[in-house]
Amino acid sequence: MASESRLLMEIGVTTASRARQAANRLAFVNIVRASSIIVAVRIAIRTDYRSFEESKAVQDAIISSIDYLLTKLGDESASDPYSDYGIYVDNRNVYSMLENLRSVFINSMRLNLLNLANEIEMEIPPDGLTSLQIVYEQYEDLNRDEGIFKRNQPTKINHPGFIGKNIKILLT
Repeated sequence: MASESRLLMEIGVTTASRARQAANRLAFVNIVRASSIIVAVRIAIRTDYRSFEESKAVQDAIISSIDYLLTKLGDESASDPYSDYGIYVDNRNVYSMLENLRSVFINSMRLNLLNLANEIEMEIPPDGLTSLQIVYEQYEDLNRDEGIFKRNQPTKINHPGFIGKNIKILLT
């Protein structure tokens, strides 16, 4: 945020043309930010998540970015920093688009979350278990051992034949 202020303050607003230049730069920065959020939303909606928690973390990060930009756009519109030169910052279209995007994004992610399992941490006894023992006890399906191994990478499981630490599994 400090670099943003420095970037926008490099243009000394002393004349109407300088005010227009600063207002245009501000509008450009806001459009680029909004475009970046749109790309993030598109990617988030199309991603196949491994668990409810993973999907929720992505959703929360994007909602936080949208809320930040909505607050920023509202503050800029209310302050009118270039009104002395007859130039007004009008963020209504971008603001409205982001508000709509926020609600559509939440609804889309909610649909994705319905089919995802919750991820829980499973305590492993001190003598350890194998991934085959875990999947049979939890799911009664020996074909899911690779999923446990992948879910707990890069550090939790060194070898699927011996698991000595607590691991993450899907609750089904």
